[in-house]
Amino acid sequence: MSHPVGKWCTLAAMFRYLGIMACDYWGPYFFLRYYPEHASKFLTIFPFLILTCGFSSALLGGVISDRFGQGKPMMKAMVCFIGNLIAFPMMITALTLRNNFWLSISLIGGRLLFGECWKSPNITMV
Repeated sequence: MSHPVGKWCTLAAMFRYLGIMACDYWGPYFFLRYYPEHASKFLTIFPFLILTCGFSSALLGGVISDRFGQGKPMMKAMVCFIGNLIAFPMMITALTLRNNFWLSISLIGGRLLFGECWKSPNITMV
């Protein structure tokens, strides 16, 4: 932990995982509370979104940072930053919207698609 990049990436990953856990526990509670008529749809769609969008994002984050990061030492950090910068408003909007199930669940999918791209570059930097 003496190298600053390793220290800050590890600290950022710890806070990011805390955010992921908060979203993963609060998200289902929110959807089942505010959209009880869509409970079966949510319980089918949410794991599928996590599997497809989250996994694709983690792979694409690594591919983008490797392909376009040759000779650019900050590219991996920028992939992490920009992906989460796009995902944050999607998550906030999805969990504050209370009148459109499909828009909320689509925003959750967007949050997973853009917000999980930090994993591969972060592990590479550490």
